[in-house]
Amino acid sequence: MTDEEFDAFVAESVEALERKQEKLQEEFGLGSHADYLFDQATGTLEFKGSSGVVQVRAQVVPIGSFSERSETWQWAWANESLLPELRGQAEQCRGLETATGFGVFGQPVVKADPEMPWELAAMAVRQLDAHGCYRAPISAGALFLAIRDISLVS
Repeated sequence: MTDEEFDAFVAESVEALERKQEKLQEEFGLGSHADYLFDQATGTLEFKGSSGVVQVRAQVVPIGSFSERSETWQWAWANESLLPELRGQAEQCRGLETATGFGVFGQPVVKADPEMPWELAAMAVRQLDAHGCYRAPISAGALFLAIRDISLVS
């Protein structure tokens, strides 16, 4: 892939993710819940209302995390704080290196400005054929999770 083709790939991926995120917000209120819980053992992400009741449940695959302190992105497949099964699922993101020819997808940690994590997440969501992603706040940064399946909890 040439630099121009890669730029177009990034732009298309970001646009597609924006559409997916809008749909998730409309259908499931993504981003408006009082709290969330990510359970690594089950790969489940739950969103709770202000009363603490789970309203939405999703199956997710970690994509990567962004550290505001070090301004770095770490791919989930290289993150030892994630369970091996989740790291294994995240390995699919490495396929972007072959697809694009860009080494950023095969390096465990890369320098990143604040916009880059959303671009990387957008390309990973595309690679994983996911419904969108959730940016889960963590200390001094965020963990990006690709949403594979999502439903309202009744």
